[in-house]
Amino acid sequence: MDKRRPADYNQAIMDFGAVQCTAGAPRCLFCPLAESCMARASGLVEKLPVKGHKTKTVNRYFNYLLVRMGECICMGKRTGNDIWKNLFELPLVETERALTEEEFLASPALQALLPVGCRPVIRLVEGNVKHVLTHRVIYANFYEVTLPRDAHAFCGYLHIPIAELERYAVPRLIYAFLHGEGLV
Repeated sequence: MDKRRPADYNQAIMDFGAVQCTAGAPRCLFCPLAESCMARASGLVEKLPVKGHKTKTVNRYFNYLLVRMGECICMGKRTGNDIWKNLFELPLVETERALTEEEFLASPALQALLPVGCRPVIRLVEGNVKHVLTHRVIYANFYEVTLPRDAHAFCGYLHIPIAELERYAVPRLIYAFLHGEGLV
């Protein structure tokens, strides 16, 4: 596996499962992995995969901030036991429902992130982006926040030079946004 491109490996495995090793009608006769297949050796090919109960899909509402401070943007590492653990992302304000731009700009959660006494320029760059995961549907808005290079803000985040963004593993949703903005 190419350690610089793990997403390619993951996509290849998913494509393999979708085309070659399908549920109900696997193509074992033509499978390049047949000799090492545990399901085939155990006689379980017809019984796998075991379908579990359908997990309820949950909607989540993410409001990302592309914080520009000179030639840097702010990013943080996701922790906790949630989606995208250990990946980097833009500062996030998650809300219980979709907010209008006016509601978000006036929200206490956003105001708490902004530096006191500084009036940054904030604009909606991309709104209502739908990102579907297995058990979640994420509705994301991306706001650009422009602050002076020397602003004392977003101290809990890494201030990453735009030229170095490619070094950080980010969720596909963030990756697509950054590419769309021409940052990477």
